[in-house]
Amino acid sequence: MLQNFVAFVLSLFWNVTCGATLTKSTESVLQSVMIPYKQGSEPMPLSVGDTAPNFTVKDTIGKTVTLSEYAGKTVVLYFYPKDDTPGCTKEACSFRDNYEQYLSQGITVFGVSLDDELSHQQFTEKFNLPFPLLADVDGAIAKAYDVIMERNGTLYAQRVTYVIGGDRKIEKVYTSIQTDTHASDILAEIAA
Repeated sequence: MLQNFVAFVLSLFWNVTCGATLTKSTESVLQSVMIPYKQGSEPMPLSVGDTAPNFTVKDTIGKTVTLSEYAGKTVVLYFYPKDDTPGCTKEACSFRDNYEQYLSQGITVFGVSLDDELSHQQFTEKFNLPFPLLADVDGAIAKAYDVIMERNGTLYAQRVTYVIGGDRKIEKVYTSIQTDTHASDILAEIAA
């Protein structure tokens, strides 16, 4: 009974996160997801107070972005599983719709997934995203921030957002995210 419930919850999570439909049986879903968890390979996002790992990566237009170049500025670094999937689109559009408020507060926003620059360009153009998406094609950033996941042989970034202070210390970590209001939720918490 508990195994069926866990499989249902995992299936729902996968569908919401990536917009994908699971076709495997309950047993194989449990095997592919729960066994790695028992082996201790489940990611544990970094914590408030940790120093944010530096990175250098290409963005949507091929520009090199290095976190340390944003010293003294607040950075919102949001990880998401895949471009142009339902949950990821809602989240990106939430940041798009609130982007001017982020700019007015001097906050830089970066979206990060394991998609390549071309995928990011298409996603950005389709939804008129005004902020850079970082192409973490080898998963190095997701690994450094402990948000890399693997399902059925495919790597992706877990949906986690970090608010990084100007001193590169992590100020907030969001792991439970309502995709369509995420950006405004962060702004409301920052203002409080």
